[in-house]
Amino acid sequence: MSKQLTTISLGRERMDQELQYQLSGSLERIYAMYEDFTPSEKRVFDYIKKNLKEVHKLTISELAWRSNVSEATLTRFAQRCGFSGFAELRTAFIPDVLNWQRQRYQRVAIEELSPDDPTEEVVAKFEQRMNEALHHALITIDKDELDSVVDTVIKAKKIVLLGNGGSVYLAAGTALKLMKLGIGAISYLDYNGIQSSVLLLDKDDAVLAISHSGTTRETIDCLTLALGRGCTTIALTSRLRSPLAKMCDLKLIYGSIDFPLGQEAELGVSRIVQSGLLNLLVTLVAFRMNHY
Repeated sequence: MSKQLTTISLGRERMDQELQYQLSGSLERIYAMYEDFTPSEKRVFDYIKKNLKEVHKLTISELAWRSNVSEATLTRFAQRCGFSGFAELRTAFIPDVLNWQRQRYQRVAIEELSPDDPTEEVVAKFEQRMNEALHHALITIDKDELDSVVDTVIKAKKIVLLGNGGSVYLAAGTALKLMKLGIGAISYLDYNGIQSSVLLLDKDDAVLAISHSGTTRETIDCLTLALGRGCTTIALTSRLRSPLAKMCDLKLIYGSIDFPLGQEAELGVSRIVQSGLLNLLVTLVAFRMNHY
């Protein structure tokens, strides 16, 4: 009995810490835009994230004061996130709070990795981080937009998959999977091959461009050629306001990835997220074409 009470007590002590990390629903979708926020907008989001359970009770004046921004900035932030104003923004977080309350005793707070951690603990924390990244991506991604991408892939006469660096192998692997479903998918490992294939496209074709940052020059150059051919363009990227996303007709945005081991580790996790989303796309295409 004593052990049970201790466990419950520890669970309660973790609640505020856990809330800083566990995102879902509206908060996830807004977080997808984080890298494009102004410094004042980031302050608003950071405050909301850390104080989620009380935000829906605050007035616009109270939240502006606590975030150290003006009320006008708060209104612009709400509208930039797709809400009509502050009132709609505030009520949008109620499901996030309820979801957190349902799950708070079922999840362990994500802890920072440390060089002093034993291997078993590093493995557990690493797994948790990767699961969170994929969970975040699957909640953030627009399901209607995903349906449109599936339709485009199926209807396209040809679809070229673009990538650079590590993304080029994801593009090639996905093209192979689509080819097995009867889709006219094309991908090349070298830039010249991709460029040549894009120049042969027309309005009945499509291009899917993969870039975590959405700023990869080679990918954007090829996409520019694709736009000149009149084909449908699709972006898979983390940033809604990146050059890549702005150029494309359809956008699969999976949001920022917070990983504590530096840029290389973040890029590695981003590849896992991209791979998961591309496999989801292939699965939906297969279902739609009755291949399962």
